[in-house]
Amino acid sequence: MADNSFFSELRRRKVLQSAAIYGAVAWGVTEVLVTVVEQLFLPQWVATLTVIGFVVGFPVAMFLAWTFDLTSEGLQRTTIASRRGKASIAVSLFLLVAGTTGLFFLIKPALQSQEARPGVVSIVLNSIAVLPFENAGQNPNDSFLSEGLSDELRDQLGRVAGIRIAARTNCSTCSRRSPSRW
Repeated sequence: MADNSFFSELRRRKVLQSAAIYGAVAWGVTEVLVTVVEQLFLPQWVATLTVIGFVVGFPVAMFLAWTFDLTSEGLQRTTIASRRGKASIAVSLFLLVAGTTGLFFLIKPALQSQEARPGVVSIVLNSIAVLPFENAGQNPNDSFLSEGLSDELRDQLGRVAGIRIAARTNCSTCSRRSPSRW
């Protein structure tokens, strides 16, 4: 009776091996794709769509692994070894669909939180902030050069019509400067 069990049927049809190979390939492709998406400045939905495709494709791949065998003669339909073969196919399809649905509902809140996240940054058109230059030299007496460069840059940009420049006091690093130079 142990030969007719569901797990022995999974082993005989090599479904578990197919699941492991599918998971490894999906993981590898996803990792490479996430890196490529970041480096090529592609939209994030490309990686998300790929992950969803792999999740949705999992039950299809497992159904094909259950139904067909890859042999030296080619792709052949797997023979049913037990009387309960059709019932076990129905149960396995139900489990695969239920597992995929569970994964979808597990991923769905993360997708919705990304969509519902309000934009924190408000952009003012034609505006620029000139941050102060830092004195990278060893001599603290040369700090007037970095302050003068940022002041000159702010002054020259202020002469361009249609550009709004943030005031020096809006910058958090500017308030830390010693007022002795001003």
